[in-house]
Amino acid sequence: MAVSQVTVVDGSSDSEARGRCPPGYTLVPVDLNEGAGGRWIYLCFAAASDADPVVVMAMSFSGHN
Repeated sequence: MAVSQVTVVDGSSDSEARGRCPPGYTLVPVDLNEGAGGRWIYLCFAAASDADPVVVMAMSFSGHN
């Protein structure tokens, strides 16, 4: 199995953010915004044996201060 899909979820509370992980995805239980204050942010991934794996990932955030 390989990671085939990746998404980032957020929320104004820990439980709200965790609840936004899509069905079939696994939540990585580390708040990516820990210590910075503000929203809770988590990475979720899906794995599949019949899909191309994620090999490169770039992230960009804008519009938030």
